[in-house]
Formats: sequence, C-alpha cells, structure tokens
Amino acid sequence: MRRKETYESLARELHRQRQVLFKEVAETETDLRFIAEDRESELEERAQEERAARLYARLGIRAKREIEEIDAALQRLADGKYGACGECGDPISIARLHALPATRLCIGCARLQEARAPGPRPEVEAVHGAPVPPELGDLTDLEREIALREQIRQDGRVDLEELRVVCRHGVVYFDGAVPSEAEHQILLKLVTDVAGLHEVVDRLRVQEILWDRPDRSKTMRGEKRPSKLEPATTEDVVRSIEEGIEYTPPSAPPPEEEEE
Repeated sequence: MRRKETYESLARELHRQRQVLFKEVAETETDLRFIAEDRESELEERAQEERAARLYARLGIRAKREIEEIDAALQRLADGKYGACGECGDPISIARLHALPATRLCIGCARLQEARAPGPRPEVEAVHGAPVPPELGDLTDLEREIALREQIRQDGRVDLEELRVVCRHGVVYFDGAVPSEAEHQILLKLVTDVAGLHEVVDRLRVQEILWDRPDRSKTMRGEKRPSKLEPATTEDVVRSIEEGIEYTPPSAPPPEEEEE
C-alpha cells in the first residue's frame, strides 16, 4: 500500500514537471489554460492534439528529451512496469525515484551506461570529492546535474538559458552567465542551502547584455513582454551599446507607418 501511495505521488510530480516544461514555451492565455486543465471531451481532442504539437515544437532539444522521458515513465506507471530497471529488471530504489521520477535505470545500470557514453565529458579541474546529501547519494554525476537543474527550474527565480551546470564527486561547477547579481546569489543559495551541495566552483559571469540580444527566442523570466509602442530592442539602443554612448529615450512614441 505504501509503495502504491508513493507511486501516485511520483505520478503527480511527473505531471507537474511536464507542465513546467510546457509553460516555459506557452505564449498565450489559451496555451496556459490548455496546460493547466485536463479535458476529456472527444470534441476537443483534435484541437488539444494540435495545440500540444505546437507547444512541443517550441521546446528546445533538452526539454523535448525530458518530456519524452516523462511520458515514457507515465506509460510505465499505466502498464504496471514503473520502478523496475529497464536493463536488469531489479527494483529502482525509492530514494532514486524521488530524485529522478522519470528514470528507467537502477544506479548500477545508470553508472554502466554513463561510463559507456561516447564523447568527452566537460573538463573540470581535479579536486577532492565532497559530501553528498542522502537524497542525491543514489545518483550518478550526470543525474545530479539533471536533478540540480530541475530544482533550479522549480524555484523559478534563476534563468537557465545561459547557465551550465557540471557535477563531479559532490562538487558543483557553474559556468556561463546569469542576467543579474541577484540571480547569481539566489543560485548559490539554492545549491548550498536547498540542495545541500556545499562545494561549489563558481565561474559564472553576470552579463545583462546577453538578455538584450534581439535574437533571443523568448521573453525571459521577469521581463515584461514588449508592446507595439515599446520594442524590446531598437536601432538607437543597439547603436548606443556598440558606440559606448548614453542612450536617451524619445519623449513620445514614433508615429505608426501607414499601410499602403
């Protein structure tokens, strides 16, 4: 009975993680309602499938892979195969399932798979190992990275797009950039105070200008979506950045161009 209740709790967590991933690419209130609601009407089934396909297409490669793993785990729950290792068939520990609800491998098979993975892992400086909290003890280094990124995503206060996370023997390495020093400090507290990983090698840069690039694919967390009279980036702003001169905003919005 206890295992059944645990699995029901893990199923709710998998659905929650799935919603969080889709919310990151939702662009309209209709998208958000679709993500939040469970509809059963057959008349809406085709519209739901089309909307789900559009949301899925907006996801990045990493997010798509996470969605696929979550969906596979939910299918194993429905088939009564959840909690058994997909390689050796042995039970996966409850602690490991709590840390990674979508995992299909026990710790032994996960380590073997990680060791056989092609290509070099990101290089990090050689340091001694550090203590790992019990809830992360039954994970490989790569899985700790995944669990840590998920914890940061759940918190919702730190932008992950330019952030790189690497874990080695209980040591966390941060590289890349965050848009503000406030997010930098929040990130460090999440790792040390919440995740319980106290050995951190911090190479992060605070670079607000990265979040002003016109080629960024979505409005970043904490930013207001631009209106027609309030472009996110104009030629005047770009010129002021490139030439190192102070930008003075216009006193009134530019006149709208008449359509021919």
